[in-house]
Amino acid sequence: MFSAISAATFAQAPQGVNYQAVIRDNVGAVLTNQAVGLKVAILQSSPSGSAVYEESFTPTTSQFGLVNVVIGQGTIISGDFATIDWSAGPYFAEISADETGGTSYSILGTQQLMSVPYALYAENSGTPGPQGATGPAGTNGTNGTNGESAYDTWITLGNTGTEADFINSLTGPQGPTGATGAIGPQGATGPAGTNGTNGTNGVSLNWLGTLATAPASPSINDAYYNSTVGISYIWNGSWNVIAQDGVSSSGSGSDANTLIYTVNGF
Repeated sequence: MFSAISAATFAQAPQGVNYQAVIRDNVGAVLTNQAVGLKVAILQSSPSGSAVYEESFTPTTSQFGLVNVVIGQGTIISGDFATIDWSAGPYFAEISADETGGTSYSILGTQQLMSVPYALYAENSGTPGPQGATGPAGTNGTNGTNGESAYDTWITLGNTGTEADFINSLTGPQGPTGATGAIGPQGATGPAGTNGTNGTNGVSLNWLGTLATAPASPSINDAYYNSTVGISYIWNGSWNVIAQDGVSSSGSGSDANTLIYTVNGF
């Protein structure tokens, strides 16, 4: 049995989810330059929900015990990462491992994916963008020339008399009302408006490394490991604990684009 301090961040489609972990044995010693087996399962609805996708990896730890994998690009066990409907969440990532590099996996922990990248969500949503704004009105046409009056035409045709005589000559019994004409066909649909501007990317955790004391002027999402007290902190207006040596916990993301958790005391 072994443990890991790990983090996962979403990347744009189709890269998937970047996952990083420091691998330790059951007494806390870092496993360096050693092949390990990892299994990732994406669970739907709850930490004990059905797995919609499973895959495996066989990375080798660095001299510091670090492994890096991309969830969605491993050896597929079941499911299809590209067809996951991220709008039908919540979803949870269950991480299992075998320190010998085999497939006798032990579950390290399960953590809810608190956010989904826009590109992965939009890839399957099928929702069209909003209609564009109405275009400007066209310019007015040129006025036509005045035509000859009907009275002048009547005189031209050889008739004599005043305009009153002309008006009386036009008066006759009213004819029956004609039938209503058919409705004309509907005009063509105008062109779609341009797409709106994409929103800006969220901010991820900024890891400062191992320090003996807290930084004097931290920024939002700055995080570090305090070697004096054996605790990892993140700055969110104040220093919040995200991991502590010797304490089992499942932490939480510091913003919508970062997933952090600890397992078996690390």
